[in-house]
Amino acid sequence: MRTKMDRMLNNVSRPDCYEEAIIESVTGPLVLSIWKSRHGDPTVLFIPGTKTHPLFYEDFLNQLAMKNVNVIGLHLVGHGKSPRVKGLYTYNEMLQNGLDAIQYALDRFGSKLFLVGSSLGGILCADLAGRDSRIKGIFPHNLLVPSLPESIVVTRFGRLIPRNKYIYKAIVKFVLLSAFLFPRMQIPFSFYLEDKHIYKNKEIFELFYEDPIGLIDYPLYFLASLFRADLSNISNGSINCPVIMLVVKGDPIVPFEYNKKVFQMIKSPKKEMLLFEGSQHFILNESYERVAEEVVLKISEIT
Repeated sequence: MRTKMDRMLNNVSRPDCYEEAIIESVTGPLVLSIWKSRHGDPTVLFIPGTKTHPLFYEDFLNQLAMKNVNVIGLHLVGHGKSPRVKGLYTYNEMLQNGLDAIQYALDRFGSKLFLVGSSLGGILCADLAGRDSRIKGIFPHNLLVPSLPESIVVTRFGRLIPRNKYIYKAIVKFVLLSAFLFPRMQIPFSFYLEDKHIYKNKEIFELFYEDPIGLIDYPLYFLASLFRADLSNISNGSINCPVIMLVVKGDPIVPFEYNKKVFQMIKSPKKEMLLFEGSQHFILNESYERVAEEVVLKISEIT
């Protein structure tokens, strides 16, 4: 486990097993963080959550690599170590980032490719699985579907605004219009999420905001693109691999009932809700050993 200083500097636990690479995508150069095992071992392509990057989850990703898994962490456009060459970006551009990283992973380590992602990364995992049949399985954590009116419960407005589809549609239209008028307006993460509930661990919570290569806010242009995203792959049968949702039963941000609703939407040959007891939102950081063990066990069952 890394020290607080290691986390602040985005150092890795085992530098001899770690390297970085750059690939090209529609948005420009992207950085990949790579924890090496062996060619032919299963590979996990990890897509991080809102505002963050793979090195923020280093303890979890290193734990996977120590269990004979090659791990590739994607620094999405405008995130982490990827060059800030594009001020405005969209969900669909991030989707292409994922497709380009998938190709790199298959070329580098072989065909046993799995996707793991949290929050924004979870959405991308599910969408990518419906677009690339070479993926062997996905593990989305905090999988959100922005088109669902129930998604309002995840925000800090969930207790104030009724879960009514007409009210929700009006909110979406307001966001889209605002993004058209003020695309570069920066929206702080804490504006729409109860950030004080994100972490039980104070040290990790502080790092979430103090991380020198993390983001503080998002352009309204990007948030609007999430509402416009076509996520029909999740429910139209395009996914042809197992879907294992990582769910914390007492998650203080994403209610269990919401996770169940999303789970019911998913259409795939096999789906499973892998439940964890507790009240942590970012279990990949705070209980990384437990989650890594379960993920590797499921990978071994699939392969």
